[in-house]
Amino acid sequence: MFGIMGTSPVHSILKIPDMLLLDYMHQVLEGEYTRRLSKWLGGSCPSDITLSDTVKGNISDKLHSIMLPHDFKKKLRPIEEFHKWKAHEKEVMFLHAGLPVLKDHLPAEHFYHHSLLVTGIRILCEDEVTDHDIDIANAMLTSYVRLIPSLFAETECTYNSHSLTHFAEQVRAHGPLILHSTLFCF
Repeated sequence: MFGIMGTSPVHSILKIPDMLLLDYMHQVLEGEYTRRLSKWLGGSCPSDITLSDTVKGNISDKLHSIMLPHDFKKKLRPIEEFHKWKAHEKEVMFLHAGLPVLKDHLPAEHFYHHSLLVTGIRILCEDEVTDHDIDIANAMLTSYVRLIPSLFAETECTYNSHSLTHFAEQVRAHGPLILHSTLFCF
């Protein structure tokens, strides 16, 4: 609402965030998820969270051995090539393969923190979402955002991470995330 130079003129036209839908592909897959995984892979986290080359190799081996259903277009590329992955590949890793593959390689508190994000978003992506489901997903995403400063740093509290707290109300007003994401429009 308040920009660097004051209130944005757009604010008088649009009620933000109510009238401006957040995009799951950009906010989560290309935003928050890419940020977290890039930090774990790239070494910009504390040493107990940064994944070693050996661990990256183990993760890539696991990804290569996963038998995906026939409607998945292609196998996942090695984790070392994560920076080249398309949003659809990130979605497969995020929603389907990521938690089992990363479980043994992240410290427990970071794995459980990441699980809050994945599970909360997964609930909001279901074909049918009840009010109770939305409440649970909202609690998970709120907890995820609240824990970021203590697990990483205050500087990790970005617009993308904050936007996660608005997804539950967006789903309540407009339906599941898969109905209004640019990832699924094609």
